[in-house]
Amino acid sequence: MSLTVVCFSKDRSFQLAECLRTIKRFVSGDLAIHVLYSIRPEFEKSYQSIQETNPDVNFVREIDFGEQLRDLVAQAHEHVLLCCDDSLYYRELDMREVIDVMANKQVVSYHIMLHAGLEFCHPQNKSSTPPPLFMPLAANSQGWIRLQGELEWNYPWDLSSTVYRRADAEAMLDAIASNFGSEGISHPNRLEASGMKAVLTGVAPPNFMGALSACPAAATASAVVLNRVQDIFENPIYDETSQTVEELEVLFWEGRRFDDKFYGTHKHTAMHIGNFVLAPCEAPQDSTPELDETSS
Repeated sequence: MSLTVVCFSKDRSFQLAECLRTIKRFVSGDLAIHVLYSIRPEFEKSYQSIQETNPDVNFVREIDFGEQLRDLVAQAHEHVLLCCDDSLYYRELDMREVIDVMANKQVVSYHIMLHAGLEFCHPQNKSSTPPPLFMPLAANSQGWIRLQGELEWNYPWDLSSTVYRRADAEAMLDAIASNFGSEGISHPNRLEASGMKAVLTGVAPPNFMGALSACPAAATASAVVLNRVQDIFENPIYDETSQTVEELEVLFWEGRRFDDKFYGTHKHTAMHIGNFVLAPCEAPQDSTPELDETSS
């Protein structure tokens, strides 16, 4: 079974490279991966290197985010995964099972970053209690009654590694544009906020009113929150492990990687995490280029 991935990226070469590396390593299935990206001139070389390393990935430079996203979704397979470049995958996930779960029309969305061990919602800085009842939906997947959840457990339009039916994603993009204008789909953060506004105000497509959502039975992926590259919302980061995109650019050219073993065995109690753990050094892939400090 085929699935389309659309990953949003801006100025984060290290994080994008790790997102692509780990999704290919841990997520099985026929994946058609697209990266919709925006970069400043000083990141041209690193993004070019990522493209050369990933010839099977379609890189689309952002001109009109909303319209380009609509085109990518319209051309997608029957199911589409929406994610950001700070997504890190660390446990095996079979997309055939995910698609089988989504065959149940009551399942609105499959949230790869959610799992029953979550205790804290980092964006809201609040304790996060999983729903009171989980039901097995497949060998490694579980579901819950969406309206019994709070915070991320009742958040059906989520760009943090969430799978949708293509038709539902198209309908949501249309609903946002119709009700909130093109501005609502002009940026990933506005897109997510506008989609949830559509849900809460009752103008979301009917399928987003389904009773269930689903997720893996065990922690499978997280958003490694090291920096903020947008100025739409003041999304929090973990100050103790924060890394600028310039600092991470150096690590990219040194060939550094996240420590998959650490993330795969660590107990994650939030979907947005601050753990910054690198694998032991390997031979550098290239010398670090000079950053153009005049371009910002």
